[in-house]
Amino acid sequence: MEVYVCVWGHLALDRLLGMSSDFSLPIPTFPLNTDGIDPSGTNILIERVKITNFDDAVAIKPADKDGKMATCSENIIVRDCEVNFGVGMSIGSVAARESYRCVRNVTFSNITFNRPLKALYIKTNPGSTSSMLPGSGGEITNIVYEDIKINFPIWWNIYIGPQQMKEPDGRGPGCMLYPIDPDCATEPLITIANITLRNIESHSGFLPPGIIRCNETNPCTGINFENVQVHGWWSMFRLNFITEYAHGTVTNSKPHPALDGQSSVFTYLRQWFFHALRDIISGDLTAERTFRYYTELFLDNI
Repeated sequence: MEVYVCVWGHLALDRLLGMSSDFSLPIPTFPLNTDGIDPSGTNILIERVKITNFDDAVAIKPADKDGKMATCSENIIVRDCEVNFGVGMSIGSVAARESYRCVRNVTFSNITFNRPLKALYIKTNPGSTSSMLPGSGGEITNIVYEDIKINFPIWWNIYIGPQQMKEPDGRGPGCMLYPIDPDCATEPLITIANITLRNIESHSGFLPPGIIRCNETNPCTGINFENVQVHGWWSMFRLNFITEYAHGTVTNSKPHPALDGQSSVFTYLRQWFFHALRDIISGDLTAERTFRYYTELFLDNI
């Protein structure tokens, strides 16, 4: 089976529907909203599919307690697939709801990515519950990515955290420029736990290896790296994963992400750069002190 998004056909459709007078689109219609397969339910098998698109290749959507067919998207296997471009084999987004949105027991295996924008993508979105207690809005648990090859990723290899793109109606954190723009709040109402990455290999990416960002009041637990090898130019500068409030184990993996609940070296570097830049621009006389503080913090965590 093949899922193929035709670039010119999609643009022509935009014109036909009156969304644009020419091929320079002022609204996010293409390449966004070109998902390949978006299943929600239980006991699902997706296999032997070639997907060429520019949004989520496969995105497992949550179910909740209000569902008639399923109250949680679970027991799902996606295997033996090839993805060209695309924004990943994804979970979510999962937004917190009183009805408790849920994705669990999902396995992605034997996947090859060619020039993906993202490859492994787990994303939350803001929401609310009556209690607003950590974890009260939903869960993403027991997810396995295994036997995966990533060739020339354009954006992030691995991304676990707030959804970067806003929803079509404008909802969501909209963290497209993170970490350049550090304003990207994590979601405490969704529990992320027991995420295993096994036998993953990536080559020739533009950006550092990835992001794992969780909330201080509801940290991610059971984030397990087993033989995850990510190669790129950034290794010369000893850059690593951006990690925040993530706990887990690392075995035979390079680089070695900080999964001890602390912020990673790259997070310190980003903090140093933006604090120093802010102070210098504002003419703050403490800029030198800021520079020294974050430089020491960075060096202490190499």
